[in-house]
Amino acid sequence: MKRALEILKENGPMLSGKLANLLQLKYGISNVVARKIVSRATSPIHKLKNISFEKNQKYIYLQEQFNSDIFFRNLLSAFRCSSRCYYQVVIAIRNNGGFISKKVLASYVAAPVENLTKHKRYDLIVADLIKLEFIQEYTDEYYQLLFPHVIGTDVKNTKGIELAKKTVVDDFCDWAKKLNIIAYNSAKTFFQCANFAKFQWAFTSPSYIFNISDINTGKPGFWIGDIVLAQKADIEDIQFFLDKIDVIRNFKNLPHFIPVIIADNYTKEAYKLLKKKGVVCAQIGNLFSNRYANTLRELIPIIKNASAIISGNPENFVEYINKIASLEGKMGNLIGDLFEANVGYYFHLIGCKYFELNKIIKYNGVKKEIDVYVVRDGKIKIVECKGIRSTLDHEYVKKWLSDNIPTIYKAIKNKNSNEIVEFELWSTGGYIDETKRLLDEAIKNTHKYSIKYYNASEIKMMAKESRCHVLEKSIDTILAETV
Repeated sequence: MKRALEILKENGPMLSGKLANLLQLKYGISNVVARKIVSRATSPIHKLKNISFEKNQKYIYLQEQFNSDIFFRNLLSAFRCSSRCYYQVVIAIRNNGGFISKKVLASYVAAPVENLTKHKRYDLIVADLIKLEFIQEYTDEYYQLLFPHVIGTDVKNTKGIELAKKTVVDDFCDWAKKLNIIAYNSAKTFFQCANFAKFQWAFTSPSYIFNISDINTGKPGFWIGDIVLAQKADIEDIQFFLDKIDVIRNFKNLPHFIPVIIADNYTKEAYKLLKKKGVVCAQIGNLFSNRYANTLRELIPIIKNASAIISGNPENFVEYINKIASLEGKMGNLIGDLFEANVGYYFHLIGCKYFELNKIIKYNGVKKEIDVYVVRDGKIKIVECKGIRSTLDHEYVKKWLSDNIPTIYKAIKNKNSNEIVEFELWSTGGYIDETKRLLDEAIKNTHKYSIKYYNASEIKMMAKESRCHVLEKSIDTILAETV
């Protein structure tokens, strides 16, 4: 054991296979003896439990190295070489700006979302990484990468990236639908947990075109795909997608499917590999237009810096809204997706002293996100924005009243003890009667702070009175019938 101890002190933590090889080379012993030394090692040599590596290897470290920088660096390297699903989670969050929505992370990992023999389930991998402190639950909706740290991390930047991906996927499916490549109004897309063959994808849709569907049974085939936003997607960026494809191609009785990946561009190596695997490689600029691609690139900084842009250069924000309104396809619907920013612009127009979009607030270690945080006339206004067509989910409102509001209120009073606090719920989809009764009861029985709620017609009236045309357009877009 002393020899293993010396190697670990000199080289840092490593996989058991590598440790056995170094013992064999340094001390001239057989591989069998080296492996026995590793397997019989005891404290202060430790083995990381419950993490799967290829060839039944274990991650070996000294107690003094646990949770050190070299512990994480070498473990990440071990994931990359011998446990790709763990590595893919880390890379997905890193490439997404250091944060990622819980709803989409599973699509970037070659781990199933349902039980599958010889494959560790996605949720268990995430739980392992949280326990190891590689990632953490940042809010109810997002994970954050803790190692390796991404410089300049901001969840607003991630929101911009994810909204851009959602827009492209929606437009791709709309294009495919118009060509009758996929079944009408049947696609599941980004944020909708699009599952196929026990894995999650950025989009899936049944298809009845020749040679994909089964003529005898009438059962459809499927289009399945993922999206990567990078100037040039390399092999590491697309490996998760290829791994998923390789697994499901071995399934028996699986419907025929066509795999598609969407990116800005690809390296020669990545493109060659994708074509070899029979993948349809779509480029955003070629699919739509250069104008579309350029407008999409502007979206991310607009989302990240919306509060500053609206406060300092509101004309730039309005100009961008008008630009996307003139585009065809789902890109024009971005006005609806930018509902929170348009609400922020409304408060700027009516002369609010200060406002902030997507503000993160913390109380007793619990983080909550505030859609629009407004300071006006000695009051703090917390606005929850739901730019949706359907009525607001009743359970969501219950949680907002019983969990979000109390936590946010305590956090605010901790720092602003004398301020009056108002909570408002803006839902363009309206409310069912049961939800209205719940809200009215809360309004009647609450005295520490006030609660108000508004529907689309009420919000539009306020926008019209203040001549906030971008908010009016936003509501019209949200409520418009899907073409």
